This record gives sequence, C-alpha cells and structure tokens, in this order.
Amino acid sequence: MRSGLMWLVVVLAIAGAWFLFNPSDTGEDPIDTGTDGLPQESGAKEAGPELMGSGGTRPIVPTEIRGRGMIQGVTRVSGEGVPSEVELRHVTEIDPNNPAKGGFERMFIERLLDSGISGKDAIGRTTTDASGHFKFTGLAPGLYEVRAQAASGAMGFASGMLPAHGARVEVNVDIPAGDQTLKGRVLYANDKPFKGMVVASAGMAFQAAMMGQAGQVRPAYTDDDGRFELSGMPKGRYQISAIIPGELRVMGAPIDVPYTGEYELKILVGGVTVKGKVISAATEEVIAGATVFGGGGNPEANFSIFSTRSGADGRFEMTIPAGRGGGMFVRAEGYAPQMVEFRGGVDEEVVVTMEALGQLSGRVTLQDGGAPQKGVIVYITPQSQRGMAFGGGLLTAITDSDGRYTCDGVQPGAVRVHALGGGWVSVGLSGFGFGEVKTPYVIELEAGGKAEQDLEVIASGKVQGRVLSADGRPVPGAVVQAGTPSDVRQMVAVMMAMGISFANAVTDGNGEFEIDAIVPGTQYALSAKAPEYPDAKSTPFTAVSGKTETVDVTF
Repeated sequence: MRSGLMWLVVVLAIAGAWFLFNPSDTGEDPIDTGTDGLPQESGAKEAGPELMGSGGTRPIVPTEIRGRGMIQGVTRVSGEGVPSEVELRHVTEIDPNNPAKGGFERMFIERLLDSGISGKDAIGRTTTDASGHFKFTGLAPGLYEVRAQAASGAMGFASGMLPAHGARVEVNVDIPAGDQTLKGRVLYANDKPFKGMVVASAGMAFQAAMMGQAGQVRPAYTDDDGRFELSGMPKGRYQISAIIPGELRVMGAPIDVPYTGEYELKILVGGVTVKGKVISAATEEVIAGATVFGGGGNPEANFSIFSTRSGADGRFEMTIPAGRGGGMFVRAEGYAPQMVEFRGGVDEEVVVTMEALGQLSGRVTLQDGGAPQKGVIVYITPQSQRGMAFGGGLLTAITDSDGRYTCDGVQPGAVRVHALGGGWVSVGLSGFGFGEVKTPYVIELEAGGKAEQDLEVIASGKVQGRVLSADGRPVPGAVVQAGTPSDVRQMVAVMMAMGISFANAVTDGNGEFEIDAIVPGTQYALSAKAPEYPDAKSTPFTAVSGKTETVDVTF
C-alpha cells in the first residue's frame, strides 16, 4: 500500500503541519460583556448570544456554547456597509486548555464532502443597523460562521474563531453583487441527471470554505433534469462542484463568468469500480462500518471524492476516477487510518488491513528527578503523517496532580512526544512552526499496544505585556498570538483550518496579557487582533528559560 495520493496532496500538506500550542486561559472571563439577551436554560450560568442591530429573534442557545466572547463586524457589498439579515452558527467547539482536542476531529475529508457552508441550525439571528453593523456576545470559545443576506437575496459568509474565554473578534462579511447568471447541467457518465446540490466557489473560496474560512460560495439545487441556475454572480473565475453532502463531491475545472452557453459537468467519466474488504491486521476479522473515501481526477473533472461504508461482512464497493493518482482512504473506529493507491485500474478485490490504535502514558517531572507537574499539555505526534487530515495526527493530554497523562487512539509506529504549558517545557524541545519542532522523546508503539514515555521539563520562557491603541489606551479582549516572525500569519491560517486554538492569550480589562509556555532559545513575535483595529505585530524577542520578557503591542 502506498500513500502518494495526488488528490490528497493539498489536504495532507495542510494537516501535516504540527505546532506547539500555548493557551494561557484560566477559564474565567476578565471582561464584563453583560448577560442580557436570551432566556436561560435551567441551571445555566451564562446567557446566550446578545444581538445588536435593529431587531431579530433570540433562540435558546445550548449551555455548552454560552460564554463571554464576542463577534462583531460589518456586512458589506463592494466594500460599503449595507443592512442585511445576519445568522450565527456554531461550527465546532474549542477547549482552550487542550487546543488539539476537537480540532483534528473536524475531519478535512468530511469538510470536502459538504457545501463549505455550515449545515447546522442558527444559534442567533439579527438585523444589522443601517450601516451593516452587527454584534453577538455571550459566546464560548469555538469556531463560528456568520452568514449575511442582503435585501437583493445575495448571500455572503465568513468564519471567526474565539480561541479563548473573553476573546473579542471582528468578522466582516462581504456579500457578492453581480448581474451574471450561470446556467448548467450535471450528468452522470451514463447521462442520468444528477439530483443534488451545486456550489459555485469564487476564486480560492473552495479552499477557504474547506478550511472553515470566509469565501463566496453560492449554492443551488438541480431539478429533475439535472439543470441548475445561479444568478446575481459577479464576473470572475469559479469552480463548480456537484455535491451530495456526506457522499460525493465532483469539482469541474475552473470556468470564467460570463459563460457562453450551458455549462455541463459530468460525474465519473472513465470511472473504475472497486470492490474490497476491510479486515483487522491482527486477527483478520472483518471490520463493519469502516468509512471508505475514494477520489482522484479525470479529464472531465478537476477533483472527485466519494464516500461509502463497509457492510456487516466488511465488504464495500465504489466507483472512483481511473486516472491521476486515484485511490482510497479508509478509517475505522479504533484503527489507524489507511491509504490505498491505484495505478491503471483495479483487477481484483482490494483487501484493506487496519492496525489497531494504541495507548501512550507516562509522567512529567522536573529535570533531574524533580517533583511531578500538574496541568502540563503533552503533545503526541506520529512520525508517519498518514491520516493527519483524518483524525490520525496530533493528540494531546493534560497531566494530573501526580504528573501523569494517558492518551488513547495513538497510531502505531514511531511517536514523537513533547510537553509544553503551565510554565514548563520538555527538555530538549526546540523549534516552532512547520517541520521545525524537534524533541528527544521518540518511542515505538506496537499496533494495539500500550507504552510508557516519561518526560522531564524545565521552566519555559514567558512573555507579558499590554495591548494598546495608537493613543495609548488599553484594548481589552484582544487576541494575542505568539509565533516565529515569519510564521505568525501562515500558522494562524492553518489553525483556523483545523479549528484549533492558536491564540496564546486574551487581554484583560487593562489590556494586559501573559503567555507562560514559550520554547526557550526560539525567536518569537507577537501579533494582536481586536475589533475595529488593524492587525498589529510586536518587535521580535528570544525566549529564555525561566525569564519573563515584557513586550507591548500597539495598534
């Protein structure tokens, strides 16, 4: 079995990047945003979103997504604020004290199989003021989607991440405005009309939507003849996808709008039918309910991906494109993900053998036989990056009062381990960013086995400071992020993609912050974001073990 699937290059490249996360979060909100707003459920301590605009409805929000964060912004057409109807959706939760948890559970491949627009119910609705301003408060950490619809019916959306309690972020929504109409038809290879969703993604909006970011994505549905019509489109380049959520996505080659004639997209031209069986590598018993993803490209479609499940006998059947690195990815509960690549078609049954996931545990103590340390985040990453995008990559655990940690679901093979957080960093850890992290703690884990890996820690570097406006006023609720000077923007984009908290701290009411998990010997820069301010960066500084740097950031 080989893992060189060309159709997964972009996805795996994004998800293969692993990082050090440094949340500085007590779970308490230093900012009083008020508790006015929605009716509270029984036993709830926080109010749901408070809506600012000219009106709106206020549904009861689940307790788990209530907090004190804020999302505000402006809905715009051609750069000008316009009134619109705004909806807020909760995409995924974020645990600020265990940032990788949940992020990798948002499987990239499953994101590819939806429209790029959240299908979840709205948790809040409002009408903006005349200038397009809106505000949602009372929110817990998480990834959210803001969807806006202008009076013309045109719709735009954008995503915003609240990485920690009390964060305030700005999410502006650009609503496309155009006078172009695209008419098209989607057919299967046998000319049977396709019945489902059609999405037009402008420019790089497909990649942005896949990663949970902003984008101009316009959905429509085909009729019984497979035809669709998309109106109000601005001129530009688009990619058209045919989607059955959770089952298939076929993306055509880029086209320019205005488009002459009827656009046609064919599904499974030149496809290969693959029959297979999923079994346990250890026992050879069949695995029922395994999720099988298949994909690739062909002359008629730029990208295709399909999904099915193995039956009670472990068998499955699916049709995938025949050319350009077609293959499959298989995932099953309790097993490491597996890739299968095909070249030139398939002539016999494919048997996919799955290795059981294992468990890694250990103790974190001070260097040279010191005391055990509580509250340190332990990061566990397989050296083989297979399935990083599918929940098979970075895992985290937090040490208990005896300094112990336990992490289930670890891929077999060589595993890298490091610790960071609570003012401590594992001995020998160096680097920060894409492929730069090095740790002396590497252990071999057998399939389905258990292993122990203890770690020694030393004091990490720390940074504290204030976030200030240009005239010297403190800025509360600003999100402060730490990274290498060249990586800050790139890393934040990927963190957004994964739904993982990269934010290190949120400023309190005096604009003050502290980050207590910085890798010694590494050069950092701070970036700060806050509503109604341009992004700001600090001057670079180098972290020293046990030393606190004072670095202010000014907008």
